[in-house]
Amino acid sequence: MNNPRLNNVSFILSPGTQIVALHEIKDEDRNIILPGGSVGVVTVSPESQQSAYRVRFLNGIVLSVRHEQMVMLARFKPDLKRQNCVSLGNLLA
Repeated sequence: MNNPRLNNVSFILSPGTQIVALHEIKDEDRNIILPGGSVGVVTVSPESQQSAYRVRFLNGIVLSVRHEQMVMLARFKPDLKRQNCVSLGNLLA
């Protein structure tokens, strides 16, 4: 699912872009705040990829998320479909 070619694109996501967290997001005490796969919407974009985005997740939590911790939902869905097709193929074989 995590395709390095798609994550190394050097552009800034616009506010309103739907994203998927690639991994669980933890607080300072290492407690899990959100599981990997959580969907959110970019509310504030940084000026560079070295800075974090502000993202509002479906449960209402707003967090700072770095570019490498997320992927656009539109890019995540095709990878998920391919993975599900492979899994289904293994079950039928």
